[in-house]
Amino acid sequence: MNRLTNLTLPQPVASAFRDGTRRPLPRQCVSASRGHRLRLISLLMVAACTPQTAPPGPAVRLEVAGLASSIPAGVAAFRVTAQDASGHTATGYIGTVHFSTTDSLAVLPADYTFVGADAGAHTFAVTFKTFGENTLRATDAAAGISGSIQVAVTPGAAASLGVSGLPCNIVVTAKDAFGNIATGYTGTVHFTSTDPLAVLPPDYTFGGADAGSHTFPLALKTAGSQAVTATDFTSSLSGSEAVTVGPTTPDKPFYVANRGNNSITIYAAGDSCNATPARTISGSNTGLQGPNFIALDAAGQLYVSNEQNTITVYAAGATGNATPMVTIAGSNTGLSVPSGIALDAAGRLYVANSLNCNIDGCFDASITVYAAGATGNATPTATIHGSNTGLSGPSAIALDAAGRLYVRNDQSITVYAAGATGNAAPIATIQGSNTGQFPAGIALDATGRLYVANPIAVPVGPSSGSIAVYAAGANGNATPIATIQGSNTGLITPAGIALDAAGRLYVANPGGGCGRCSASNTITVYTPGATGNVAPMGIIAGSNTGLNTPTSITF
Repeated sequence: MNRLTNLTLPQPVASAFRDGTRRPLPRQCVSASRGHRLRLISLLMVAACTPQTAPPGPAVRLEVAGLASSIPAGVAAFRVTAQDASGHTATGYIGTVHFSTTDSLAVLPADYTFVGADAGAHTFAVTFKTFGENTLRATDAAAGISGSIQVAVTPGAAASLGVSGLPCNIVVTAKDAFGNIATGYTGTVHFTSTDPLAVLPPDYTFGGADAGSHTFPLALKTAGSQAVTATDFTSSLSGSEAVTVGPTTPDKPFYVANRGNNSITIYAAGDSCNATPARTISGSNTGLQGPNFIALDAAGQLYVSNEQNTITVYAAGATGNATPMVTIAGSNTGLSVPSGIALDAAGRLYVANSLNCNIDGCFDASITVYAAGATGNATPTATIHGSNTGLSGPSAIALDAAGRLYVRNDQSITVYAAGATGNAAPIATIQGSNTGQFPAGIALDATGRLYVANPIAVPVGPSSGSIAVYAAGANGNATPIATIQGSNTGLITPAGIALDAAGRLYVANPGGGCGRCSASNTITVYTPGATGNVAPMGIIAGSNTGLNTPTSITF
């Protein structure tokens, strides 16, 4: 006698399917007689008679899965599954999917048409390259279904070392195979240079706080093309950068007016990078009040135009809280917000005055001329002023060897004959769409070529600015014969400019004033004849320099 307990089967029952219909179980699944004892084989038969699941419906969405929430840049596998309305795999799906992602550099699978063997699911590979949050999407446009997954792409392992920042610093940045900064890099770098006199940093092991990039001090000493290389011997990674190191620049001390902190900083011949000034004129006794432009006479005396309607003059070698040896100020002087100043061979002082500027232009602008040695409430010996002059917000000025006067206006350069006075018309005007001008500082070289600093490039907008160079005697809507402009130049709203005896160009970059441009506070130096998107041959920048909104340079 079988020891199984008695099992009584129910009457034939109906089974509910997912489509809502109810169907009776097959008759053979019910015992022939209620209450009969069933042997083990009968129990197995009952188990086999469980109600059947309905077949999957058509695909109504695509599921993209298989990627972790955070993955390193590189190749990763993911799976696309077609699902019906109940979330089950739509095994009969044979649609075509297209892939897209917010990572513009990613390598995506080609469009794929599902086949029967896929049974509604297929695995693909994607190569993410861009650090940050990215979305991967699969779309079947014909069926109107799609699915996506969001993933945070982290930098991969360091695959290269980038070197930048020359000539004053060396910035070493570890990058993964796709150009992302390898923030987890902890290797040790060693430095070498083609400059046998270079002062290089010691070996350095990156730490977590570096986040893959570190800046080191550097001093290159030998003129010519020099390269610096950083090498991680353990990981077999290296990177280098080359720069042209000029001969000692400048060849004599030079002076910079800093409007931001009412100072004049003086640098020794050969100073570069984060140089400390040899001298600084600053303090309550100096009379410096918004210094704009500066000039030196043959005796080394320094002339400074101040926004508060004064010209202050300092003895050669003045430093610290020096009292001016001469101050030109008073109602007779005609000074009205003086800016550009220049000295001729006879020691006469020329001053640009730009009072009463508003949205409609600048009025009552003038150029006043003072006798050599003028002081106090001095009356000008000559004044260029009037409707014929074309003066409009005059700022920087320069004199050529023949005594002709060049004046920077709001959107033009006007040139006046030697000795011009009164309501004199200019003998030349550089102005027009070809000039590319939004001028600031101006300077002349020994051959008469005119250099113009344009703090905002045309069309107007956030820009690094430019330096335009015009042929000697240029007039009208003249096209520059050379233009220094571009991301390599280091120009940021250039203001004052000057040329040394060798023809090297020095540019004061105060920064700011151009929308999104940030403060610069640098002096950039360019080789004679430089043009295009050229890197400076030298630079003065850093916390030691004392530069604070530099506006003018002189030698």
